[in-house]
Amino acid sequence: MTFTLPAPTLKTICNTVLRCSASSLAVTSSRPTVRPQASAPFSTTSTILSGHSRWSKIKHDKGKADLRRGEEFSKISREIITAAKVDGADSLRLKAALELGKKAGMSKSRMESAAQRGLGVSREGVQLQVLTIEAIGPVNVSLIVDCLTDNKLRTLQAIKYLLKEGRANVTDVAYLFSRKGRLFYTLNTGLPEPQPTLSEVYEETFEKAMETDGVEDVELIEEGGGGGEPPGISVITVPELANTVSKQIMGAMSPKLKVEKIAVEWVAKEDTMIDPESEGTPDDWDKLRGLIDTLEEADDVQGVYTNARSL
Repeated sequence: MTFTLPAPTLKTICNTVLRCSASSLAVTSSRPTVRPQASAPFSTTSTILSGHSRWSKIKHDKGKADLRRGEEFSKISREIITAAKVDGADSLRLKAALELGKKAGMSKSRMESAAQRGLGVSREGVQLQVLTIEAIGPVNVSLIVDCLTDNKLRTLQAIKYLLKEGRANVTDVAYLFSRKGRLFYTLNTGLPEPQPTLSEVYEETFEKAMETDGVEDVELIEEGGGGGEPPGISVITVPELANTVSKQIMGAMSPKLKVEKIAVEWVAKEDTMIDPESEGTPDDWDKLRGLIDTLEEADDVQGVYTNARSL
């Protein structure tokens, strides 16, 4: 059986329900809303930020320490190479240089590689080859990069990449330079008293050089005047007689002098020199210095030469 409410009765029930709902809403809305106060979160970190952090400071200090360490390793590597090249594999000088590297924390493989380079072979016993790359860098300064490598293609690609990153273009510039032998000596400070001064030894070296075939110039390098080199004596020779001249000079001047370098280098011709004071901007020269630093740090690079008057 189905029970059906008359229409007026159904309408009455609906109106009653609507009035009750409206009344309930009115009562609810008349009550004040109480919002709970949010409690401050517990934290051990200061809410004031200084803009610095302990992490960034440690990272910065470590970067500076790594840079100094790298510079020290590079200096010791050059001494190992020179000792092996000049005095041979069994020399006391090479042993002393290797001991210095060990105390500084250099790896055994790096020291062995430097010694082998001085002897003209790679660690694997492969004969090293000379590779010369020419380029024009920032401020139109000419660059010559001398490399010693066991893989010419690999080194060529690596150096070309560094040159491109430093805004330099590979091109012929060797005609702006001359090849010269360069010998560099420092005063041996381990002599018994009274020790001679660098100026006194320079005068003796000059006299000996005047009697030696192949010498073109002798220069006294004083403190702060050698482009980063220590005080010493620089001797310029014709390239093919560099070793012969050095043996004759050391035969007369040993033990007053110590050999720091025997090399054949690229020397820019005087009329091609570019002066920082008259060419380019300080930013241009900073970019050039950065490029040279990057090239000198490359594994196979033996020397970077420019026609900049000073850097």
